[in-house]
Amino acid sequence: MQTGKHHLASKTDRELFEFAIKKKRIILTSNCRDFSSLAKEYVKASKKYPGLFMVYKDNNREKDMSRAEIVKAIVNVEAAGLSLQSGIITLNHYSY
Repeated sequence: MQTGKHHLASKTDRELFEFAIKKKRIILTSNCRDFSSLAKEYVKASKKYPGLFMVYKDNNREKDMSRAEIVKAIVNVEAAGLSLQSGIITLNHYSY
């Protein structure tokens, strides 16, 4: 989700999460700690959300996933037939 089009750049993580739910969009983030906490809150409260793709970064260009690798990982997740509804998927695990 691009934040510029909807003036979301200044919004909190919770506001972004709720916006994505309202728009029925899966979140792609490298802010894994904060967004996984929000997702777990929703699951605990029996609320659903479209899904969460997380990308862990080490701030190392040789290790971190490129945009192309992220796209390929999403394709791999789709090919695996995983349920995304209220799920947390770490894309680093699908980079092959």
